[in-house]
Amino acid sequence: MELKKKDNQCIDILLNLVSKGSSIITELMRMKDFIPEVYTVHEEAQKFKNLIFDFSYFNKIDSYEEKIRNNSSLRNLDEEFRENYYDVLTRFYSVFNNIYKYSLELNKFTSQF
Repeated sequence: MELKKKDNQCIDILLNLVSKGSSIITELMRMKDFIPEVYTVHEEAQKFKNLIFDFSYFNKIDSYEEKIRNNSSLRNLDEEFRENYYDVLTRFYSVFNNIYKYSLELNKFTSQF
């Protein structure tokens, strides 16, 4: 029995999903060694505590951003934070965005087949 036939769309989609899932897991395993110190070292976290928010940020984005804009020391810290952590945080964002996209594809697949 041949596992993959040209006309078997379900198998193709499943193989694609497995491949993407494996890729995401691999990237997560790589990224575990690159967690910024600001999230793991207490002293570093204290330095940026007024810039790192919990999920309440999404309910009050404008007020948080205004607070930073109106305070020169917070703006300077924000710039320092961006310079030091932008690349790695962008990489983490990409991984979590891929997880989100994967979940959408998986949900679409399960609802179709």
